Amino acid sequence: MKLYKVILLITLIWAPALFANGTCANFFGLEYIARQDNHASLSLAEKKKLIATTLNLNNFFVTYPDAKRFPQIEQTAPYKIPSKSYKEVQAYRKVLDEIDSDLYVFQEVIGEYSSRALDPRGEYLHINSETSDITGSHTVFMVRKTLNAQARVIYPQSTDNRVMPRGMPVLIIKAKDTNGKVIEPERPDLMVMGVHLKSQRGLEENVYNKIKAREIEALQRAHGELKKRFKEAPLMIAGDFNVDLMRNPHAIHLRKSLADSIDLTHPELGEKDRVTQVYIDEATGTYTANQIDGVFVTPSLADKLVDSFVHHYRDSAGKIKKYQDGRGNVLPFPTNRAYRDQEISDHNPIVTVIAY
Repeated sequence: MKLYKVILLITLIWAPALFANGTCANFFGLEYIARQDNHASLSLAEKKKLIATTLNLNNFFVTYPDAKRFPQIEQTAPYKIPSKSYKEVQAYRKVLDEIDSDLYVFQEVIGEYSSRALDPRGEYLHINSETSDITGSHTVFMVRKTLNAQARVIYPQSTDNRVMPRGMPVLIIKAKDTNGKVIEPERPDLMVMGVHLKSQRGLEENVYNKIKAREIEALQRAHGELKKRFKEAPLMIAGDFNVDLMRNPHAIHLRKSLADSIDLTHPELGEKDRVTQVYIDEATGTYTANQIDGVFVTPSLADKLVDSFVHHYRDSAGKIKKYQDGRGNVLPFPTNRAYRDQEISDHNPIVTVIAY
């Protein structure tokens, strides 16, 4: 088990898009919450709000992730996964600059160093999960270096790699005082588990459901283990669950022990407001829009939750994009392949704000 020391911070944006009768009413009116002065330089002990973001980066691989600072780093991706172009990397950076989060939980990062292409000023610590799938896809935590906190990744002892081949990496965060000493050595200030569960691609429905049942059971066992080991410290499970979180019975079962962050902060929102991924059926031209990415929290963290919402992509003028389906309905998510391919990912980020 490796120990990583880090200085982490967490900052966020406000505001889910608001809808009326399933159509957009006010896409951009209340996008930001007020931030403390010099928020990016504040330590965890000084912060009033902590912001975390999860996003599937859609096979994010860069051959030369930081050619200026580290010209010697050259990567090769398995299965001939193409490197993101400079223009594509800039588009990713634009979205991350809009969010300005202090903690990122990324899925589908290919290669040990690719995430560094998203951090040109070297503001973040990059912690890769040790486990990856056959494509070399990792979960990566990016943590702002100004938090003045100790951060390390652990793996629950209950992890079964046959069930969770991508692992269940858990970021443990403990605040330090001005002398660099951990304030509460026995209990983390925050734990963040990054998940990337298996998709249904190529699987029969019954096989897929069996896999989902085992995955959810694995998450619940890991939750129980962490709860006992760390004295019910606040825990967030964030990532790509690859299942309809609103309807699938196994996802609903997860809610018996953990709360969905958007349920807690915005129970008034409908399903269209919460879509994080759109599947386009090329043969029929139809689409299926679901929330498959999520943030689940323990009761000890639920009390600190300020906000949680789906971040929608924006145009060059900074306005949240509006898409139209074949019936003329205006929606906050792409409804065909051409629309979807304009975005950095086929997933949307979920941003969560925590009070401290």
